[in-house]
Amino acid sequence: MRILYCSLALLVCLSISSSAMMYNPFTELKRIAKENDMNNTMKTVHMIDYAIESTIEYEFYWYPRGISTTWRDKSGDCSDKAQIKVFMLNYLGIKSKDNTWVFRRWS
Repeated sequence: MRILYCSLALLVCLSISSSAMMYNPFTELKRIAKENDMNNTMKTVHMIDYAIESTIEYEFYWYPRGISTTWRDKSGDCSDKAQIKVFMLNYLGIKSKDNTWVFRRWS
């Protein structure tokens, strides 16, 4: 009987830990950023730009969807791509900022 309880407890722990492990796009983006680091700022910016533009398909959205959603769906608009590029450049130590939240007046 005691073995059964231990087995059930182990099974519950394993199922909780496996469900808690979720996909994290930031580790993949950091890996890609490291692969495209050319030890030259301009070359690195161009390589990251090319990597994102060739991976993320353009699709218009009314608001920025965030890095995780954009990378998961592999689609986004200009502001979504800009957020990913800024994240990757900042990770490599190249100072950059994102100005995607610009309010527009529609006439």
